[in-house]
Amino acid sequence: MLGGILDPTSGSLYVLNMAAHDARLQIGYLTQLFSLYLDLTIDQIFSMQSGLRNVPRDEFIERKNHYLEADGSETLRRPPGGKSLGGMKQKLALCCALIGRPRLLLLDEPTRCRSVSRRDFWDVLATIAHEGVTIAVATPYLDEAGAALALPSSIKA
Repeated sequence: MLGGILDPTSGSLYVLNMAAHDARLQIGYLTQLFSLYLDLTIDQIFSMQSGLRNVPRDEFIERKNHYLEADGSETLRRPPGGKSLGGMKQKLALCCALIGRPRLLLLDEPTRCRSVSRRDFWDVLATIAHEGVTIAVATPYLDEAGAALALPSSIKA
C-alpha cells in the first residue's frame, strides 16, 4: 500500500503529501527476494524499469550508465541468471529501484542475502539518504541501519 500498488481496503493513505496511488512514480521499492526477470539482460531490465517509471530516454541512458559505473562492474551488462550471486542481484534491484529518482525508497530486508557486502550496501544507502531521498527500511540489523543511515538516537532497536 505504501508503494501505491494496492489501495487501502478502508480509509485513506497518504505518502509524500498525496494519495499513495498518485505518489507511486516517486517511490522506489526493493523487495526482500530478487524479483526481476532472470532471462533478460541488465540493459533490458533497466529499460523495462525506466519505462514503468516514465523516465525519458536520454535520462534513462545517463542514469543506467551512472549506476553501472558506480557499481564498477561490467558483469552487470550480462543477464543476471539464476546462479548469479545474491549480492549482484541485490545491487541490480537497488539500481532499478533508483532509476526513477524516487523521493521515497522502501527497502524490505536489503542486506538479507549473505553474499551482499552489508557495509558496502549500507554505505550506498547512506549516500542516497544524504542526497535527500527518504528511506524506509525493514531489517533485523537495526544496529547496522542506525549507524549507516545516522538515525537519531531517539530511535531505539
